Amino acid sequence: MVKKSVFVYILLNFFFTLQGYSETTNDVPELKQKSYAIFNALYCFKFQAADSLIKQAKKAYPDQSLSYLLSVNYYWWLIISGEDNFENRKNFYLNLSSAQQKTSKGKQKLSNEDIYTFINIYSYKARIEGLNKNYLKAVSHTNSCVDYLKMSFGKEKEYEYFYLTSGLYNYYITTLDDEYPILKPYLLIYPKGNFKTGIEQLTIASQSNDFVLSTEANYFLSKIYLEQKNYVLANNSCKILTRRYSTNLLYLYYEFKSHLDNNEKEKALVILKQLNVQSIINRQLSEKQKSHFINLAQKRLEKYYKNNPTR
Repeated sequence: MVKKSVFVYILLNFFFTLQGYSETTNDVPELKQKSYAIFNALYCFKFQAADSLIKQAKKAYPDQSLSYLLSVNYYWWLIISGEDNFENRKNFYLNLSSAQQKTSKGKQKLSNEDIYTFINIYSYKARIEGLNKNYLKAVSHTNSCVDYLKMSFGKEKEYEYFYLTSGLYNYYITTLDDEYPILKPYLLIYPKGNFKTGIEQLTIASQSNDFVLSTEANYFLSKIYLEQKNYVLANNSCKILTRRYSTNLLYLYYEFKSHLDNNEKEKALVILKQLNVQSIINRQLSEKQKSHFINLAQKRLEKYYKNNPTR
């Protein structure tokens, strides 16, 4: 039971949802440019616009793994924003399989972009199996992901997206080692991490001129600082995200949470109002998506009032 709970912890905190660019993508600048437009649409919670752009990318570049990873990311956003259903999970798996096939095909030597792509493929596989509670499969994909992570360590200056993956690994593997001493013998099969180095690497990533890398790093820093109960730093990262993407309900929810956890109820209620407004006016959201984060925030607020009856 302890091992199972730990692996759930790994899957929900370490494994991330960000694509890299395959080696051949460097020769297709139009696809890379389109991918940034797709990421921007997803961050703005413009899911219909993102879906349309992804279909165009897959039609124009059917042999590029990135085209399918962009689709995987799209379905992941749907799943975590309230549209978790059989059809979306099926499409998630199909596109993930296609992305892996396109990356593996004809490769004699893996580039940094290929390594990063495989890290993401196996992290996606691990995380979806974690949601499915298929823990043995999840652990198998975790091990495969770590195999590629090993190839990336020390190459952060060559390929800046490795600052994100290395930073997450360094932070979370150290956290597991500290919080679950019973697992020390098992964790010996993994490379050692470094808590301080992990935070430093994520901070470097958060300051990147690449808006996708910067956004992802700030998102994970906000989660990490919330775990550490460092609400000031958590809120700083949340504000960076919500100022960039004021329509992103996930980021607004985390800013709301950072205020509420810091007993700043009035500030939290202001963000909750913004969350409500953005849920209502966004015509590209389903009814389930409109209510998903509102329900999460309301439950969090009810818990706050229960624990603080005089506030």
